[in-house]
Amino acid sequence: MKIKLTLLLIVYYLFSFGQTENYQRSLDRFLANEDIKNASVGIYAVNLNSGHIILDKNSNISIVPASILKLFTTATALEIFGEKKQFKTDLAYTGDITTNGVLNGNIYILGYGDPCLDSDNFNSHYNTPKDMLLQWVDAIDRIGIKKINGGIFGVPVKFGKGIIPDKWMWEDIANYYGTVPSGLNYKDNEYRVHFRTGSYEGAKTEIIKIVPDDTGLRFENKVLSASRGGDRAYIYFNHGENNRIIRGTLPWKRSDFSIRGSLPNPELYIAQALTNQLQNAGIPVKDDPAVKEYSDNLNTGNIFFTTLSPPIQEIINITNQKSLNLYAEALALQLSDEQSKDFPDLITEFWQNKGMDIDGLYIVDGSGLSPANGVTPMQMVFLLDYMKNKSPYSNSFINSIAVSGESGTLARTFTHQNTKGKIKAKSGGMTRVRAYAGYMTLKNKNEIAFCIIVNNYNCSALKIRQLIEKLFEEIAEF
Repeated sequence: MKIKLTLLLIVYYLFSFGQTENYQRSLDRFLANEDIKNASVGIYAVNLNSGHIILDKNSNISIVPASILKLFTTATALEIFGEKKQFKTDLAYTGDITTNGVLNGNIYILGYGDPCLDSDNFNSHYNTPKDMLLQWVDAIDRIGIKKINGGIFGVPVKFGKGIIPDKWMWEDIANYYGTVPSGLNYKDNEYRVHFRTGSYEGAKTEIIKIVPDDTGLRFENKVLSASRGGDRAYIYFNHGENNRIIRGTLPWKRSDFSIRGSLPNPELYIAQALTNQLQNAGIPVKDDPAVKEYSDNLNTGNIFFTTLSPPIQEIINITNQKSLNLYAEALALQLSDEQSKDFPDLITEFWQNKGMDIDGLYIVDGSGLSPANGVTPMQMVFLLDYMKNKSPYSNSFINSIAVSGESGTLARTFTHQNTKGKIKAKSGGMTRVRAYAGYMTLKNKNEIAFCIIVNNYNCSALKIRQLIEKLFEEIAEF
C-alpha cells in the first residue's frame, strides 16, 4: 500500500512539474515578444483547487491597473453594504397647497447619491408601469397639485455637486468616462453629440444634433473624417464653463455617428426635465428650474414620494460588465460616507484586515481612471481568492464580471475555443495600459485566479490584447 501511495505521489509531482514547465514556456514566449521588451509586466495566477502558483512574474510590483481597480470598489461595496442595499431620491414640497390645487412654494428633488437614477441601463426598474418622470408627475398630481407658483429645484443632499478628482487627466474629464458623481445624478450624467462625417480623408464633419438638446453647452467642432481608426474624437473643456471643443477624427461616410460627453450639471438638468414633464401634463410651473446647495438651514419641506435605486447587486453588475466609471466613483463616495473615512484609507485598511499585504497598493479613485493608481498582481489575486472562497457574496461578485466571448467588455475577447466561456474577468485599458483580472477554468476543470497587467508596451492596444489572448489560450490547453 505504501509503495502504491509513493508511486502515485511521484507520478503526481512529475505531472505537476511538467505542467509548470509548460506554463513557464508559454510565459517566456510571451515575455520575449519585441512589443513588450520595454514594458512593465506583472502576472500572477494561482490554482484555486490546489493552491499551486501557475504563473509568477513581477507579482509584487505596483503598476497602473486601469479599470480592473473597479474590482476593489465593487467587492468592498458588496462586503460592506451587502447585496440588497439601495439608495434613495426624495421628492418634497415647501409652502401650502390651496383648495384649488395651487402650490405656493417649491418642489425639491433631494438626491442622496443614487448613481443610476433614471438610467437606461435599468429600464425595467423604472419603466414598470411608468417611467420615472411620469411616476413623479403622478405623485405630484396625487397630492392635489395642479399649478406651482414656484419652481423645481435639484438639491444634492449628500456629496453636493460633482467634483473632478485631482489626479484625473485633462483629456478624460469632458468625455463620458470622465463623468463624476453628484449627490443628484440623472441618466448617467451623459449627453450625446451626433455627427455627419465627410466623404474623403480629412473632410470636415458637421454636428447635426445634441441629445438632450437643452444642456446649455456650446461646441466648437474641430473633428475631421478618416478612412480608418474608428472613434478617435475627444471632447475638451474650452474657455468658459459651458464651452467645449471637440478634436480628433471619426469614420468617414457616416450620416449619423455619435460620441458621448460628461454632463456638467445633472442637478439642473433633472430639474429642467421634471419641469418640462409637468408642463406637458398640464401642471404649469411659474419659475425656472434651478439648483440649491444643501445646508442644515435649508427647509427641505414635506417628503411625499421616494424613488429607490436598484440593489447594489444590480449596480455592480453594470459597473463591472460595462466598466462604468460613474457608478464606481459613486460607490466610492457611498462607502466613504458609510465608514466616515477617505476612500483610499478605507480600501487599504479593509483589505489589510482581511490579510492582504498592502505594500504597493495605491488607491486614488474608485474607477481606475487615474494613472496614479497602483496595484500588484498578487494583491488582485488575493482579492479574487477571497471573494471566491471566503465572501458570503461570492456568487454575486463572480456573476458581476464579464464572460469571455459572451458578455460585457469581454464579448469580443478570448473567443478561441480554449477560452470562450471559460474566463470570467474584468478588463482594463487606457493609454499604454492593458490589464485583465478574474477566473479561468482549465481543461482539467480546475479553476485559477489570475491577474495580468502590462504598462508601456510598444504596440497597439489591439496587438497587446492579442498577445495576452494567445498566452491564455495556451494556458487553457495544458
